[in-house]
Amino acid sequence: MIEMDKLPLLSGHAPLGAAKLTIQKWYLPDGSSIQRRGVHPDIAKTSISDCLPVSESDSPHALPWDCIEPMSPKVSPSLSGRWLRAGILQLLLQQQHAREAKRPYFDWYQRQAELFAKRYKQTEYSLNLKDRIARINEERRLSKALADEEKTFLPLRYGYRLMTLGDAAHKSGKTKKPMFDFFEQEALDIMADWVVALHIVPQFSLWCYAQKRLF
Repeated sequence: MIEMDKLPLLSGHAPLGAAKLTIQKWYLPDGSSIQRRGVHPDIAKTSISDCLPVSESDSPHALPWDCIEPMSPKVSPSLSGRWLRAGILQLLLQQQHAREAKRPYFDWYQRQAELFAKRYKQTEYSLNLKDRIARINEERRLSKALADEEKTFLPLRYGYRLMTLGDAAHKSGKTKKPMFDFFEQEALDIMADWVVALHIVPQFSLWCYAQKRLF
């Protein structure tokens, strides 16, 4: 937000109000914009919202994708150096796939996403009352089974302390319902693997890897 009256060239004139500046487009280091396509992650996982029309490309007046001159490596040599050195992404993917094969909550989340997508895409419903009641009861049974299964993952959560602005939760006397954050858990694992792979302060990184905590 820029106050027009305070600009040197416009000072002394009648009140001109203010102007709000926004960034029309964002570009990645390789020169490609993120319009309609977003930022594609190196390690992508299924999301419940994948079936929802909530991306920019679903908007009726989304700006077109384009590309400009890529950023010179001289501007930020670390982009192509130690942080993204050859082989590190493949290593992180291998470690992530290994966790996915042995940890039950990956399959649980996949089933939950499939159930949500099935409900969202359903366009036909039976007019037979008994069929409708049976279908609703079956959906409730599946939802409850998934919720009960989620509770079994709570002991697998990493330790944390909830902090709120002004300690609002403590003052209100309300406690947040325990939940298992699938994406947060996996993001911490990937970051711990990355720290170890980069060999940044070996003693600290090895401790992070052993404890599976970054803080």
